[in-house]
Amino acid sequence: MKLYKFREVNDYSINCLKTSKLWFSDLDKFNDPFEGSHILNEKLTYTTKRQLLSRVTLNSSKVNEAERERMLAETGVTDDGANRSEFYFKLAKRDFKEALIRTVHNSKAVCLSHYDPDPNKDPLYENLMWSHYADGLRGFCIVLDRQILLDYLYDEKLSIRPIPVIYQDSPITLSLNDYVRSSHILGGSDKDMIEEVAKTIGCKSTAWKYENEFRLLSLEDENLQPYTPEALLEIVIGEKMPEKQQMLIIDTAKSANPNVVIKLARLKKNSYQLEIVDFPSVPL
Repeated sequence: MKLYKFREVNDYSINCLKTSKLWFSDLDKFNDPFEGSHILNEKLTYTTKRQLLSRVTLNSSKVNEAERERMLAETGVTDDGANRSEFYFKLAKRDFKEALIRTVHNSKAVCLSHYDPDPNKDPLYENLMWSHYADGLRGFCIVLDRQILLDYLYDEKLSIRPIPVIYQDSPITLSLNDYVRSSHILGGSDKDMIEEVAKTIGCKSTAWKYENEFRLLSLEDENLQPYTPEALLEIVIGEKMPEKQQMLIIDTAKSANPNVVIKLARLKKNSYQLEIVDFPSVPL
């Protein structure tokens, strides 16, 4: 399976190609204003509320007195009999949003596109991909082997995981009840809440469906992460790229992987479509 990364031509993209690296961006830098959007269902079932009250008490909380007072101030209620249920509800909600959702959403990700055997659905033939991410056919597209890429990341034991992207008309719903019942608090459920929250990063509006996106989520400190040059299968050059830049991209790609295949994306005659062909004259 192939993965695509569309790039403009600049010093940064050329250096990443030369050194076989991918840039993992902070999520708040992405161009989708709804990035990470989700619906939070705050309802707790009667059973969950009773278990929460019976299993957790403020006095047994592993915090010092200063932290205890801070938590009381944040929730806006006191730990007396009448308000104890409200206190724990607000505390659980705060922990879910601050300790888990925010932590996952503060991670980094690289956005790639999946190959599709149907040229009508394959992002490599999509005008908007070349327009938005490759400077209107003046840029290029890196074609990577998905399995080689993932095997390398796993072998390096990096904190990077694949996030399949789904497209739907409304954001994913996260359940506070599921969080409270999970291993994070009560331990009565095997549901992986980190996985559930990560899904919000892989859920986008159907308006973006043409991207056929595939993401890699990183908890590493560094934004730049290497990949093995063997994962570089092809470089597809936009036909509007100046000739001098074309030669630079070709030379840079071949310095990273001499076996890389060079192709050209060009306008198909008498149509609004693109076609991908062998590059006419690749220097040896």
